[in-house]
Formats: sequence, C-alpha cells, structure tokens
Amino acid sequence: MTKVEIIERINAIANLANSYNNGYHYEVKVNEWVKYGKDRTYFSIVETRDNTTHYVKRDYGYYDNNADEFVAGKASIDYTFSGAKFEEPAKDESEIIEVKATKVENTENETVKYTIEALFIGSDNWDTDAVQDYVEANSAEEAMSLARDYIRDCIIENGENPDEHGFALRAAVITDFEHGEWIYEN
Repeated sequence: MTKVEIIERINAIANLANSYNNGYHYEVKVNEWVKYGKDRTYFSIVETRDNTTHYVKRDYGYYDNNADEFVAGKASIDYTFSGAKFEEPAKDESEIIEVKATKVENTENETVKYTIEALFIGSDNWDTDAVQDYVEANSAEEAMSLARDYIRDCIIENGENPDEHGFALRAAVITDFEHGEWIYEN
C-alpha cells in the first residue's frame, strides 16, 4: 500500500468508529519523524470518551519514507478499531470526483477550513493541539499566518517571550472525511 492509501484507510477506520456516536471519539494521529538517517511517518488512532480520562492509543505502524514500504504495528489496518474485519464502503464515481475536487487549490478566494499543526523546536512530533480544531481562511498561507499570531499570543499570555520559541507550521484543507495534502510554511 502507498502512504496515501494507508492514511485513507486509517481515516476510514476512525470515521467508522466515530459514526456510532456513542460518546467515544476517535482521532487519527500522523507523526513525521526524521532522525539518524531515517525518515518515517507513524500512524495511530486515539480513543477518548466525554467527561472521563479514558485514553486508548492503537499503534498502526509506520511508513518508511526512505524504503517506500509500510511496517505494520500492533493494530492492523485490515480491522476496525473494535476488531471486526474492515470492509471498505463502496464508492460511486460521483463521490470520488467530489473528493478530488475538494483538494484543488482555492481559486475563488472563498473561506475554507484548514487544519493546522505546529512543530516546536526541540520536539520530534507535530503538535495537533497547538491551534484550535480548524482555521477558516482564503489560503493555506493566510491560515498559517493566523495560527502563528494565535500561538504567539498564547506564549505572551503565559508570560514568556515569543521570540524564544521557534516553531514551524503546516496546513491542510479539511474535507468531509480527511484532510488534503500538507502545505508547509516557507
């Protein structure tokens, strides 16, 4: 499987689990790790529950970006979060075209929702909680600029100097079932 197919499958597993609307929430975590000559993308799903400290993390393995191969984790992408055999929902051609269309660059200057992640200097993982759930903007660059201002304000509110905290940002358009490709800050 390609990296994109793995991400799509893990998002489908989380979306299926979230569709039961039973108080549990499932969030996909994708972490890039580059160190010691290795370049890997790790995959996991975190299960939480409303008004509790419930936290379960399932390791789905990683994609070796150097060797272009998937290394399975303890959890299998062939099964749902609850352990049943995963069956890909059938997609008709119009649904596939619609998903592809949402990944096209925003040429009409309409406000779009972006998910933003921050990588703080000294950290190995992208922080999905540094900025609110999504940022509405006309472009990824504008979304990252708003996110940068938000993070700097948070640092100031904590009584620290924002110039002493280096970080990088990346943004992706949010679609119904997944997010688009990451756009990195220049």
